[in-house]
Amino acid sequence: MRERILKNWSLVRIFYLLIGGYVAISALMDKQWLLVLAGLWFTAMGVFGLGCASGNCSTKIGSGNKDQDKESLEVEYKEVK
Repeated sequence: MRERILKNWSLVRIFYLLIGGYVAISALMDKQWLLVLAGLWFTAMGVFGLGCASGNCSTKIGSGNKDQDKESLEVEYKEVK
């Protein structure tokens, strides 16, 4: 757990931490309890590297080999009478 908190920090994690903390504190001052929970959720995402803050939201597009990518996109059609 300690390693997860202390390592692999990125701008996205810092962003989640700052925005989540701001939302949680603002909502706490205004007594908006659901927003406090939302702010704490985003803060936890930043601190622990959960969800998109860990960099796992994007998908790999292609393998880097254009010929292989074109082959995988080719579709065969069958004529129906």
